Amino acid sequence: MATNLHFIKSFNITETVTNFDCDNVFSDAYDIYKIHGVDFHTAGSTSYTNMRLIDSSGNVESGNNYSWAYLSVKDDASFGEAKATGNNHWQEFFGNADKAPEGSGTIGYIYSPYQAQFTFCSWQSFHQQNSTERMYKAAGVFELAESMRGFRIYDSLSGPLTSGQINIYGIK
Repeated sequence: MATNLHFIKSFNITETVTNFDCDNVFSDAYDIYKIHGVDFHTAGSTSYTNMRLIDSSGNVESGNNYSWAYLSVKDDASFGEAKATGNNHWQEFFGNADKAPEGSGTIGYIYSPYQAQFTFCSWQSFHQQNSTERMYKAAGVFELAESMRGFRIYDSLSGPLTSGQINIYGIK
């Protein structure tokens, strides 16, 4: 089992954006990457803070090659689940950002993204939205055999992000 965590890079969202790239963070130096994201907020409306991969040429992968599934725990409802195949992103990888003081965060793992093979991931995210708390445990796959060098945080609703911090680590 991998036991050494190596800091790679930190990113901060400090202005209003609908997309935010964390580029040139994956390489052949590590097989597993840990992504720690915290303090995602919007100016007012809720934002699905999804993930798309960036390939080795710098293109954002937005085709329908993402599949994912998650289980959810909600303080205002029963347990839930959602899944999708042929999607154009990994849904809610960073939770659902909302206006401060509510917001979202995540701990996620990307497996062998730099190798020219399918890219797998797993994540746990948390968000508070209109005083409702929700947690997700999820897994996904990008179903093209391509080398990836980074990722994009992508908002699929109308609530652009105004803040957030992303730390990326390699695991050996």
